[in-house]
Amino acid sequence: MLIDAGMWTCASCTLVNPVARDACDACGTSQPGSGIAVASPRSPELQRGSRHEGLFYIGGGCGGQGDARFLRWVTEHRAALPEYRDAVSSICVRPELMAESRTSHVAEMLMARSSSGGAPSSFDGVAQAAVQKAWGLRSASSAKSFTCNIPGLADGSPFSGAQQTYRSLEEWQRKLLTLALHYLTTAGSTDDVQMALGMLLRGAKECHSRKAWAFYNVIARCKPQQSQISHDPLTTARARIMEAAADFLDDEKDAALDTYFLEPSWMYLAAVNDGNPDVNVHGANTYLAALAAALGVRFSREPFLEDESKGVAPFLEHKFESGVLEQLQKPENFGKSWQAVRECRNPRISRSAPRCAHKWLRDGGRPIDAANMAIGSDSRLRSKLRPYLEAFASAFTAQRLLPRLFNRLVQSDELTAALNVELRSFHHEGLRTDADDDGSETDCRYFLWNLDEAQPTFRLSRAVTLFQRVGFVKQELEL
Repeated sequence: MLIDAGMWTCASCTLVNPVARDACDACGTSQPGSGIAVASPRSPELQRGSRHEGLFYIGGGCGGQGDARFLRWVTEHRAALPEYRDAVSSICVRPELMAESRTSHVAEMLMARSSSGGAPSSFDGVAQAAVQKAWGLRSASSAKSFTCNIPGLADGSPFSGAQQTYRSLEEWQRKLLTLALHYLTTAGSTDDVQMALGMLLRGAKECHSRKAWAFYNVIARCKPQQSQISHDPLTTARARIMEAAADFLDDEKDAALDTYFLEPSWMYLAAVNDGNPDVNVHGANTYLAALAAALGVRFSREPFLEDESKGVAPFLEHKFESGVLEQLQKPENFGKSWQAVRECRNPRISRSAPRCAHKWLRDGGRPIDAANMAIGSDSRLRSKLRPYLEAFASAFTAQRLLPRLFNRLVQSDELTAALNVELRSFHHEGLRTDADDDGSETDCRYFLWNLDEAQPTFRLSRAVTLFQRVGFVKQELEL
């Protein structure tokens, strides 16, 4: 969209404002140049044609349904701010893939299905059918009156719980929830439907953030349709690899959020004797908002930007004793609860650490405030956020991510065969990765793993080349 020279677009809510306005008429965000930091295209590494240009860009996701402010952060292809470029350049994955998620793909699939016909007429009808399937009930009336305990989630009436959560959502969320619950009822398992109803029932009993948590978890339980099979074997192979790689990436993003934000927050609050239960719901909203704004990263769950910022902690600003944070964040503990790591079970932290659960980039506020600070003009706050982002990004370096991705893919015979199709095509084109690659290897497992030495080694440069061809790794990445 072309913007008149006398106008500017708000980075927070995307409203187009007159240049004469110093702040957005809708949300109050400062005009670029008077409050919002903008990456300078004059930076040497961002010069058009620079060998490193693409390493510093973020966003470019597919968009879809959601809060316009959040969608702007993940869809706009933009240069990262200077403080965040070390984090961004260390991520080997193409930015548009980091800016997409399982739930965004599911939402797209559900909307496409509804537009082709067969959409349910009402949420009540869908909820009744879901309860009937989940517990084998014979009639709609029995579904409405049925109550039960759903272990680990909630007890009560699944039908009423689903209704209450549905009514609290925005219109676009209501439509997607109706489509998702209908999809699970017609195509999912009994366990899928019971879990979905259990999460909606729990949401009904708690705050709006828990309702949003339930909504995204129900959407995520739906399985996107597989890609259409092409007559070209290479095209089909790449599509299958990319589908599996995207699913893997979503799991890795969730694990990285746990390891570099949520679990350290839990551990910090345990160390200061704060039994705050808000990290996974409220704290996550603040962290997700900052990651979207600063790095353009989208997760399977999206933040409720107007939530209260609580369940957060400045865990990098106050040193834990005995190196427990370093123990938690070792690669072998990736994705684990802090309580599952023996060295972390009795955390201690410096006495100067604040004894509260609402202080991170600022004291209190909302997730939208943290996001605006992440891309705001205050370089002190951006520098404060920088080490958190660099720790998160470390999970997505080629050295850490690609061996894990490859080992996940080759657990499937179908995906191993797809990788072999890519390898044959590479060699058929007369291309070679290194001096030891004579073009004769046809098995991707032996191509990427060197088993000739006492200790098997992963050939990282070969993996980068292979996954660049597939479309997963940044083309600009060099080892």
